[in-house]
Amino acid sequence: MHRLVRRLKQPSSLKHLRCLSSTHLLNPPPCSRRYDYYINNPNNNVFCYCSSYSRTISRSYCYSVGSGDTNKKVGLEKPSSAIGLAFGSVVKIFTFTSVPDYSMPWQSHGQGENIGSGFVITGKRILTNAHVVAHHTFIRVMKHGSSEKYRAEVQAIGHECDLAILVVKCKEFWKGMNSLTLGDIPFLQDAVSVVGYPIEGDNISVTKGVVSRVEPTKYDHGATTLLAIHIDAHINLGNDGAPAVLGDLSVVGVACAEKPNGAGYIIPAPVIKHFIAGVDESGKYAGFCSMGLTCQHTENSQLREHFRMHPNMTGVLVNKINPLSDASKVLKKDDILLSFDGVRIANNGTGML
Repeated sequence: MHRLVRRLKQPSSLKHLRCLSSTHLLNPPPCSRRYDYYINNPNNNVFCYCSSYSRTISRSYCYSVGSGDTNKKVGLEKPSSAIGLAFGSVVKIFTFTSVPDYSMPWQSHGQGENIGSGFVITGKRILTNAHVVAHHTFIRVMKHGSSEKYRAEVQAIGHECDLAILVVKCKEFWKGMNSLTLGDIPFLQDAVSVVGYPIEGDNISVTKGVVSRVEPTKYDHGATTLLAIHIDAHINLGNDGAPAVLGDLSVVGVACAEKPNGAGYIIPAPVIKHFIAGVDESGKYAGFCSMGLTCQHTENSQLREHFRMHPNMTGVLVNKINPLSDASKVLKKDDILLSFDGVRIANNGTGML
C-alpha cells in the first residue's frame, strides 16, 4: 500500500515525516500555498517527493531510504519550468462511444469507452484527435490536479485531418486553465516533449524525443495523406491528442499514434492552424482543398522518351483530371508538370529544393 505523507522539514531524516493518508497519490487541494508530498512504496523502500503549487507539479525527486537518517536521491529529474506550465493546459478525455454496425444499420454495437488527451487553445476550447471522440455519445474531461470530471461537447470534428475541438460550458472548469499557443514546423533533431495521459494511470506523463522526419504521411484515421512529423518519443494509448511542445512551450503538433516500429507521429501546426481557421470562419469543419488530379511518376526511361523529356527535365505526368475542378480549365491529360510554385518537381513526385 502506498502511503502519502507531508513534509514538515528537510528530507534529511524520516523522523520529520507525518502520515496523512494510507491511500495512493492524491491530488493536492486547490490553494494558493505550496504543499510538499512524499509517496512511500514499502515494496522497494523508496520515497518519491513532489512539490506542488496551485495544482501544478514544479519539482519531483525520488529518495531511497537507508538506515538511520540517511536518504539518497535516486531517480526522477526535475521537469523544466516551461513543461510544468503545460500541466495546467492538458486534460484527460473520457469518451463513451456507440459504434454503428454497418452490416446491420438498424442496430449498433455495445457501448465502449475511449481515453485520450487534449489541451486548451484560445477561445476556451480543447483540441484533441478526431478518433478520440469519434462515435461519441457522452464526453467528459478532467484537468490536472482535480478528480472532478466535466461534461464536454464537440464543436467541430475533422476526420480527414484527425482533429476535433471540444467546448466545456461549466465556468468552474476554466479556473486556473491556460491556453497554449501554436508554433511552426520544427527543424530536424529539435527536442520535443509530449505531455498527456497514457492509459493504465491517472497522473500526467511527459515523454521526450527529437524530430526525425517531416513529410506527407497517410493518416490512420482518415486515410488521407497530409503533412506529418515523425518523432522518436513513445506515444502510448491515451496520449492521442496530447500536445507536442518545444522548450519555449509552443505547440508544434498534436500526438496522433505510434507506428509498429516504435516511432510516433504528430499532426503539425500548419494542419492544425488550417483546421482551426476553417472552424473560426464558418463555424464548422471546412476541409482541405485538392487540385483534383492524379499524377504518375516519370522515372521510367521509356515513358520519358515517349513524352520527349530531355535528360535534364524532371516532372510528373498528369493522367487524370476531375472535370469539375479548376485544374481542368488549365491542364489537360498527359501534360507534364515541371514545377510547382517555383519549386522543381522530381521524377518521383517530390520537390527538389
